[in-house]
Amino acid sequence: MVAATGVLVAAIYYVFNMKYNMKAREMEICKFYTSDVTSDQGMQKYATIMTFEWKDYEDFLKKYGYSNPEMFGKWTSFSI
Repeated sequence: MVAATGVLVAAIYYVFNMKYNMKAREMEICKFYTSDVTSDQGMQKYATIMTFEWKDYEDFLKKYGYSNPEMFGKWTSFSI
């Protein structure tokens, strides 16, 4: 009876510990991904992307696609 109680307490502790660790890991992942966006360089990239002007998809690709490596690098390296 005492051994079964010990196993039950250990199982409950393990479940709560796993929940806490998963929540901490989620926070760490969010912090990791938002650190790029909230940095000075990330905000500069965002501001640059917000100034892009185009009429349609073809126009966007012509101005900011593969043919313009500098601008292509700016919007493809920006991740949220």
